[in-house]
Amino acid sequence: MNRIIVYYLLGLSWCLIGCSPSVLTPEEYLKWVKDPSNGLNKEVEIGDYRFTAQYKPAAFIALIENTRNKISRDSLMKRIKELEELEYIDLRISLKNGEDFLKKNIRGTEEFNSKQYYYSFDFQKDLSFHESTQEQDCILFHFERNYDLTSGRTFVLGFNKIKTEAPADKILQIDAKDLRLGLVKIKFDQGSIKKIPEIKM
Repeated sequence: MNRIIVYYLLGLSWCLIGCSPSVLTPEEYLKWVKDPSNGLNKEVEIGDYRFTAQYKPAAFIALIENTRNKISRDSLMKRIKELEELEYIDLRISLKNGEDFLKKNIRGTEEFNSKQYYYSFDFQKDLSFHESTQEQDCILFHFERNYDLTSGRTFVLGFNKIKTEAPADKILQIDAKDLRLGLVKIKFDQGSIKKIPEIKM
């Protein structure tokens, strides 16, 4: 009997440490996805630069789109299904010292405008998403203009979903040659993605 109790307590403690909640309210779900401890919000620092990547499940986007309006479960599920064709990531690039990374080592307005043009349009070509041996180019790209209100710059990205029989870790790859950093890789563990909870409506 004592042995059964010990096993039960060990199992309970393991679940408290390693398990994620299976069902959350919309508010709890949004917080869970954004919490770095759950593995979907990753940060990599290289040299003077900081790269922050937020993996966004389809349900996360559907909820964000409807934060002001009460949406029915059927409407939410329909929107999630529409979004599930792609993988979505918000990528933020900033300098550790808080300055605008676009202005680092810039000599004059013309050079700044050229760099801003690159990150507004051509940077999309230097982004890819990897799973197992497969790779997808970035097909959805939006550079959010912050008009100097914040030091970091955010890029909204979308990639075709990779179909594979054995899901693996997902890797966002950034060819940061413009920053003279080479390839920057940000990994989202498959284990973290498997733990994404469902939504309770």
